Formats: sequence, structure tokens, C-alpha cells
Amino acid sequence: MTSSVSNCDVDIDAAQGIEHVFEVLGDSVKGPTDPYDIHEILLAGQRLDPGYSFVFPQAATVIA
Repeated sequence: MTSSVSNCDVDIDAAQGIEHVFEVLGDSVKGPTDPYDIHEILLAGQRLDPGYSFVFPQAATVIA
């Protein structure tokens, strides 16, 4: 059986220089950088298309 789902472990830093030190410290407290944030940084901040997108589940419909 072939799966169309892939996993990837990539280290892309959201900051440079002294800001990177604070990023590392923050990651140790709150966890790693959100992949969505990195995607947006690549698109908006660096104008790079990472070649992937996110597919979010549709919100549940409430019937009253």
C-alpha cells in the first residue's frame, strides 16, 4: 500500500543573529517553531515558495 502522506523533520530558523539566541531559548520553553510560521516566513519574508501547502480540515457545521 502506498501512502500520499509524508513526514519531514527540518530545522529552519525564523531569526538570525542575536534574535536566534532568543528563538532557541523560547523554543526550549514553548516548543519548536510552528511549521505554518516557517511557511509564512519563507513566502512573505524571503519570497521563497517552499513547494508545499497546508490542508486544514473543514470546520464542523452546527445544526440548531
